[in-house]
Amino acid sequence: MSELRTERPEGQPTIGGIVEHWYACWGTGSGTLLDVVAAHIRSVRPSTRLWLDTIMPVAVIAVLTEGEIPWRTAIVAVLAMNFIHIGATLLNDVKDRDTDGGSTEILRRTRPIATGVIAPRHALIEAVICVLIGVVVTVFARWQLTVAAAALAVLIAQHELPPIRTQSRPIISQLAGLIGLAGIVAAIVLAVGAAPRAQAWPYLLFTVVYLGIGEMLAKDVRDADNDAAGGKLTTAVKYGPATATAAAAVAYAVATGCWLWFTACAPPGVATGWLLVAAVLLLGWVAWSVNTARLLGQHFDKSVARRLHRGSALVFCVVNVVLLTGYLTR
Repeated sequence: MSELRTERPEGQPTIGGIVEHWYACWGTGSGTLLDVVAAHIRSVRPSTRLWLDTIMPVAVIAVLTEGEIPWRTAIVAVLAMNFIHIGATLLNDVKDRDTDGGSTEILRRTRPIATGVIAPRHALIEAVICVLIGVVVTVFARWQLTVAAAALAVLIAQHELPPIRTQSRPIISQLAGLIGLAGIVAAIVLAVGAAPRAQAWPYLLFTVVYLGIGEMLAKDVRDADNDAAGGKLTTAVKYGPATATAAAAVAYAVATGCWLWFTACAPPGVATGWLLVAAVLLLGWVAWSVNTARLLGQHFDKSVARRLHRGSALVFCVVNVVLLTGYLTR
């Protein structure tokens, strides 16, 4: 992983860079209640909670119900996913605080737990409380979902906790991600309370493959330099960012194939035009990720790796927003 390039040269400020430095100041103080609140808001990763734990489960439910969304069930699923993943995020930040503290990315090295604004012990207590809330809230749907949520919470914790700690195990981390996403989707199906119709299966596979393999590899690629420096052996560290990105591109291509299959099934409740718009975006993303693998094969460029990870999340979010728009405006 030679020839790192992590920061834009001095004298070339961008709007994105200015916003990033402004946000990096959030949660770095510890003198007032407002500082503490800001630190916790930043630690829960609001943008991730939006696209992964709010938009995604609602989109899955929309597909399962052909647009007739049972909003009580959707709210329960969203609350459960948000609280369980907030707990997992806090645990991750505690375990990675040394690596984050030495990161080349300002947003990582100024994370409240890495800087000590939030004490690790307090963060762990808050993580347990959040997970318990996430599991308990599922009783408002059905008891089977509560059992599934508890099992998923244990599975997600293995991403961080010894002796398994799957995030530091090449290939196994992707297998665990695939199993974890399949479990999350299965739990949402359980919340709805009806077996998926044939037209829904391609979308469910799209979600599992895109997030379980592609997105998780993109995250590892972004963190490859910091993980290597911190002694964490991820897939991107062991096989190199370019190879990991190429693998992610394959996963995105498979997921896009599932989306095209979903479109061809002409699922009830949504016009095909909306699905085709999303398909064009996904095809463009596959091409972009293939080119990113080529660029990272020349040398590791942190800015390119960051765009891969951010783009992965953004594309998935936009695709699901387009899908939901199609259902809700039919």
